[in-house]
Amino acid sequence: MKFEARVKELVESLPDLAGLVEPLLIVRRSLREQIVVLHRRLLAIVQDDEVCRRRMTTPGVGPVVALTYRATVDVLARFRKSKAIGAVFGLTCSKYQSGEIDRSGRISRCGDEMMGVMLYEAAQSMLRSKKWFLARLGRCRSPGAVG
Repeated sequence: MKFEARVKELVESLPDLAGLVEPLLIVRRSLREQIVVLHRRLLAIVQDDEVCRRRMTTPGVGPVVALTYRATVDVLARFRKSKAIGAVFGLTCSKYQSGEIDRSGRISRCGDEMMGVMLYEAAQSMLRSKKWFLARLGRCRSPGAVG
């Protein structure tokens, strides 16, 4: 409500602008209320799903990433090997082959676009975590470490 109060304070001396801003503030308030409702529903869905709860134990993976993973890999029986899941996500190397040249390139990104975005966001979140970063560098000891 601080935002709304500040906006109203800024436009109180301009009645024409205040008349335009008031409906926008009402819409903004309504959207924020509905986002809270949707977020609660999302959390309820994730809490009832064992796979989603397990995925959320991974650093950087929250409810949205876990649910996107669950929707993308809905039936595990479709995949004979775990490596096949990477291809569905577009995590396979692109190949360039011509004559005697056989070169592996960057990640192909041919796969489920939404899952790719979610994996990227999870990785960015994990990299921003100082604790995880220091642990990877070997500068952070676990509580039970000896030495």
